[in-house]
Amino acid sequence: MTKLPNRPKTRRERRAEARNQAFDVGVIKSPVTGIAVSQLLNTSPSGLRVTAPCPLPIDAQVEVRFNDKTISGSVRNCVRAQTAQFHVGIGNVSAGATEVPDRVYAELDRITSVLR
Repeated sequence: MTKLPNRPKTRRERRAEARNQAFDVGVIKSPVTGIAVSQLLNTSPSGLRVTAPCPLPIDAQVEVRFNDKTISGSVRNCVRAQTAQFHVGIGNVSAGATEVPDRVYAELDRITSVLR
């Protein structure tokens, strides 16, 4: 019997858009949890990932404010990163939304271009 060496499994990247690492401190506002300090982790043309001190429900509407800019969207995913810290994926369009304000796209484009 021949033993094959253990190789790490390689996964095909499923993302259509690349993430750009970022760092900025601001606040996240949600009707579900109120206002809390947040950190911007990364951006992409379709959304961003931030930290939150508590879990946010999927599809919850949120506003994220960094400096004098506000980005609105809906929670796509939320995972525990460490004690009292969650990583929240925010998308531009919620399941019930019919259109996304142009300012959301403009701000995401600006953040993404600055990070390149």
